[in-house]
Amino acid sequence: MKEPAKSAIDYLFENPQEEGTKQKVETLEKLIKSEKSNSDNSEAQTETNTGKTAESLCVQYCRERVGRDGIGSALSPLLLYWSSTMFKDFLFPATLPYGLLTRDKCHIINVMTPIFMNIGPVTFFVLDNFTDVFGCWSWYFDMFWVLFIPLPILLTFVLRAIFTRDPAARCIINSRPRVTCMTFMLMVSFGYMEPLSYMGLAKYAFRQNPGGFTIMGYHVTSAFLCRALFSKISVGFSDTRISLGYHLPKFRPTHRMSKKNLYMYLFKETFRRALRDFKGDFKLDIKKYL
Repeated sequence: MKEPAKSAIDYLFENPQEEGTKQKVETLEKLIKSEKSNSDNSEAQTETNTGKTAESLCVQYCRERVGRDGIGSALSPLLLYWSSTMFKDFLFPATLPYGLLTRDKCHIINVMTPIFMNIGPVTFFVLDNFTDVFGCWSWYFDMFWVLFIPLPILLTFVLRAIFTRDPAARCIINSRPRVTCMTFMLMVSFGYMEPLSYMGLAKYAFRQNPGGFTIMGYHVTSAFLCRALFSKISVGFSDTRISLGYHLPKFRPTHRMSKKNLYMYLFKETFRRALRDFKGDFKLDIKKYL
């Protein structure tokens, strides 16, 4: 077989007369290897720096704050839940939609409500499992407080529609499209604020912050009490307004009280009837309904 052709470097090493040339070649090889090594190190360093830059906005920021997130990272999620549930449980379902629509028209709203409530949980599930933006509570999660703005506006419109003759407010009575939009707006806001509250406190607890699990347990307990309280207030309010004539189809009051006396009576009677309903839960004989 024909031997492969020798390279120029092999030829130089086979000629001992050219010692100076050999040394030059060896030096050249060392320089080439050194440059290649430096190039590899530079590429590796560049990749490392790129990785650090990519994660610096979320992952690295959260890693640096482990165990010292601050009280704001726990207080904001707590208030998110309390502020949203008092509006949602007071309005839905006794007043919005059943206080403004007949029972038959409310059927489609009841069917669609779970879908709109789950928009928020699905969004946060995707963010938490498929992105790195929810490593810890950050300022951009405080921006979800914007969803609180529609809640007092909805409450104001509903109360004005029931107790006043304001045409702008009373136009929502027996209007399925308007009541449906208002109900869905309420559900979407609550659907984002409630899961964000639980997830934010869970992040706070599992990131080794002081008192994290204590705060989380307190939140779970207070959430049940808060929902029970405002649900009973909703029952008391609905029972009181119906007894005064503020109900479908015409919302004609059956009393002769002044506005001041009416508001005082509404306030007192709402809590009185809510307490009565709460006591009735303990006296209820479930055997009568089985």
